[in-house]
This record gives sequence, structure tokens and C-alpha cells, in this order.
Amino acid sequence: MERKVIFRDRQEFQGADVNNIQEFIDETLQNIITDALTNERQIVGLEVTKKSSTEIDIAPGRYWVGDQGKIYIHTQQTTESVFSYLPVVEKKILSVIVSGVEQDTDIQPRDFLIDLQTGQTEPQSVAMEKIRLVQLSLLAGVESATPVAPSIPVGTIEIA
Repeated sequence: MERKVIFRDRQEFQGADVNNIQEFIDETLQNIITDALTNERQIVGLEVTKKSSTEIDIAPGRYWVGDQGKIYIHTQQTTESVFSYLPVVEKKILSVIVSGVEQDTDIQPRDFLIDLQTGQTEPQSVAMEKIRLVQLSLLAGVESATPVAPSIPVGTIEIA
């Protein structure tokens, strides 16, 4: 680890100290991914299979954004409907693309100290977890006798 939070006996403990521990570990992991593993965008898992003529399944997996040192997860197999993307007369190319999004989750009630002298607290519902999730999108090209693949937005990767 590149940086550490130092704790001492009888020292005041603050929430920022715990957050810094997580941030320092995340920072180090991001540097390891960028420096030692890859500087490219990659996927692990996320296999796309045809379930029926109008549905596809996407397996669990991870999306590595090497140039940022971040890893996003997709934890459950999902089924996507492609019915609205089916061509009417000609052919059409449909791409499955992924990007990453950070989301606050696990909302729980917590007491917050509002008056130090009286010890009065006030309950608030707050997010207790931040998670990096894979965001799946379907992107269709133009319908044509000689279809062209859709242009893939910057910051995403095509998986199928």
C-alpha cells in the first residue's frame, strides 16, 4: 500500500480515518491495475448467448477500465429483450456495449450526533456502500441490405 492511516493509543477516531483507509487501498489497486496489469479496457466473463429469437442472456463478469484503474462488476445473469431492435425488412447490426457506473447502495438508518454537549442524535437514512457496476446497453445500427455496425461511444467497450 502506498499510503496508510496511522492510529495511536487514546487518539480520537473519526469517520474520515476509515474512509481514508478505503481510499488509500483503492488508490493503490488502481495504480497496480494501470501500471502492472493493463492500461486497456477489458472484460472478464460477460458472455452473451442467444436465449431465443428475441432475447439474449448476459452472464456475470467484470469490466476493467485499465486507463482509470477501476473494476466494475455484473453479479447476476440478465436477460435482455431485443424485440424492439429486430429489422422490419432488411438486416441490422445490434451491439451489446458496457460502461461503468458508481452507485451508492445499502440505505440504512444511522444516528448522527447533532449536539455534542447533550449527546442528542438524529436518525438519517444513508447509503452504507458504494459499488462499481457494469452498465449494459444495446445499440443498433441502421437497417439496410448491407448493414453497418453502430458507432461505439467513447468510454464503452463492445462485448457482442
